[in-house]
Amino acid sequence: MRYILNETPIRTTNSFKMNDIKLDLDLPTSTSFKAFNGYDNIKYEYDKEIKSPLGFNTKGTYAYIDIDESKDIILECNSDIICNTVIDVSKNVNSTITIKYTGDNYNIQNIIVNALENSNITINYVNISNAISLISFENKVEANSTVTHNLYDLSGNIRVYKYNSDNSGDNSSSFLNSIYLADNQDILDMNYYISHRGKSSNSNINVVGLLDGEAKKSFKGTIDFIEGCSKSIGKEKEESICLSDKAVSSSMPVLLCHEEDVEGAHGVANGKVDEETLFYIQSRGLNREESINLILQSKFNRYIELIKDESVKEEIWNYINKRGQ
Repeated sequence: MRYILNETPIRTTNSFKMNDIKLDLDLPTSTSFKAFNGYDNIKYEYDKEIKSPLGFNTKGTYAYIDIDESKDIILECNSDIICNTVIDVSKNVNSTITIKYTGDNYNIQNIIVNALENSNITINYVNISNAISLISFENKVEANSTVTHNLYDLSGNIRVYKYNSDNSGDNSSSFLNSIYLADNQDILDMNYYISHRGKSSNSNINVVGLLDGEAKKSFKGTIDFIEGCSKSIGKEKEESICLSDKAVSSSMPVLLCHEEDVEGAHGVANGKVDEETLFYIQSRGLNREESINLILQSKFNRYIELIKDESVKEEIWNYINKRGQ
């Protein structure tokens, strides 16, 4: 079936082919997924209607996680999944949730975060799988709260991500850090949107990735300053490194402004590995592949170091190093 997914909040000319992504997919209508591994205090509802913000409907599982005290949680899933994961964060809570997916066929998740006042929640999402991944993130961030997403998207032929964060409260913050690897004929589509409604709210989108083979990547990043969000700051930056002349990298950073007293910035850098840098590293005794891998590690390191759990961090590095060989 032909699906039109991940429509941008602002339309541009059709010739750019950035407004959405059209895919022929045989999506499942149900799932046998029952529970995440690693944490038991989750309420589940099964065989529920799920409306994906990406643009399709299906049936699956609802998972409800109440974070009412500061804690660190690791959730793991190695099976096919269709799931709405609702994370309610109480006031004055500081927590980290790491979600790691390693399944094979399909990975359909909506991850919804409701952050009450004075809370601080970090979501680490690690995708190391061969599955078709259709993932959405939705945040509502109240006053003096911060929601940070660190996305580690390392594998899969088809990966579609939608991120929508609403800085509704004064002094609220949304931060998104994303790294990716794509090669062969991988398709990667990212549509990231942050709205500023509260005064003195903050946002930052940082994306960096590597393309090889005939991979195709589309990045669409939008920061929207709504009237009334004075003193707010929003920034976005995307960097894409191409190792192949056949790889395709498309980018569309957007700033929307309906308020005068705000600060916004965006930047995009698409290009190949600098040959002078490669020559310098190779002159120190490394071959070309090892040199490229070293450059890649330098780009990714600051984001991988955001993960507290050493075992998860090591697994990510092992996978990156394996793909770089």
